[in-house]
Amino acid sequence: DGRLARRIRDPRTGPPTPRAKFIMRIAPRVIMAAAAFAAGARGFHPPAVRSAIRAIPKARGGGRRFGGFAADDLPADAALPKLVVFDLDHTLWTPELYQLRKLPNYADAGPPGPVAGKDVRLFADAAAALKELAECARWSGAKVAVASRTNKANWAYSLLEQFDELRDLVEFTEIFPGDKTRHFQNLQAQSGVGYSDMIFFDDAKGGKYGNCEPVARLGVMSAHCPDGLTAEVWRGALEAFAGAKAAGEPTGVVLDAPALAPEKAHPAIIAKWIDEKGFGFVRVEGRKGDVFFHRTAVSPDVALAPGVKVMVRVAPGRDGREACASVEAGGGGGG
Repeated sequence: DGRLARRIRDPRTGPPTPRAKFIMRIAPRVIMAAAAFAAGARGFHPPAVRSAIRAIPKARGGGRRFGGFAADDLPADAALPKLVVFDLDHTLWTPELYQLRKLPNYADAGPPGPVAGKDVRLFADAAAALKELAECARWSGAKVAVASRTNKANWAYSLLEQFDELRDLVEFTEIFPGDKTRHFQNLQAQSGVGYSDMIFFDDAKGGKYGNCEPVARLGVMSAHCPDGLTAEVWRGALEAFAGAKAAGEPTGVVLDAPALAPEKAHPAIIAKWIDEKGFGFVRVEGRKGDVFFHRTAVSPDVALAPGVKVMVRVAPGRDGREACASVEAGGGGGG
């Protein structure tokens, strides 16, 4: 079972040495690799065992350095969540499933559905966090869950099976439209973990479609990740959780995403504007292809018409593709 590597407990009372950490991390995989070798003689290689072989850290210079996991950088006595819960769309993966309108049987999320790595991909930092949960000895005994309000549940379950990083890691799934608090009530009942020992990652904070704020009111520390799960959000959330536990402070709070440095403004020219739909495209100086922008990113003093010169800041959009985070008057982009 792919969970074996996460279930080895450290019996020591003191902090493990780097050598001990290394041994604890690779021992389960060495055992599984030996099993795979023996099974290979009989022509049998289960996927979980193949994954274990690939996961064995390489020799010095070829593997991950010590301290690469966020949990390993916390104090030895720091508390970690007992249940880690992830939203799916635009938190672990992109694009959001509702955006895959060109796929067959979109209306009822029927087969064949999206293909992992082709139609839908994991955010790189999200994949790294999942790897940490699967391999880091300090997460032994922790549980992992997903909670999604998507109406494309069939596709979501299919992708959970397709992604190697998720297949053997996720123990609890709550995937259905509605109130996110219902997901957590079910997760609490199924896992036996109290809300104060959970942590939640979601790209929607508040408002009509917000998730972080209502879940935080249950007592769950909720980390907002509007740009998908990033290393900064992951590390910051674990530090905040450990700090709250050490200080005896409430955990039912929303952690705002770290502020990003503003992107440099580039001169551009409006190439196309579709007024009835509220979006258009700009041609940015020094870039290939036109870049999308929405009305909400436009300053009031910008005349929305082809040929107008503007200054734009470009950033990844919700679907992972570049889009204009701001469109301001001025600039000198060429045609």
